[in-house]
Amino acid sequence: MVQTRGGNKYYITFIDDCIRYYYTYLLRRKDDAPEMFKHHKNKVENQPKNKIKVIRSDKDREYKILFDKCYS
Repeated sequence: MVQTRGGNKYYITFIDDCIRYYYTYLLRRKDDAPEMFKHHKNKVENQPKNKIKVIRSDKDREYKILFDKCYS
């Protein structure tokens, strides 16, 4: 697996379906995904009138429980 200079091996992408804007974050480990989701959620919902209403995924159960915990 190829690493970035900063030691990141993975990435996670969040897509705003309304405006089709893509947010891509680099991760050192897969375990960092829930924390990055919290960061992204705070960033998006800090803007006026923005709330995350629905989370969709590729049906991979690897993070479903963790994201559900972060979202509630």
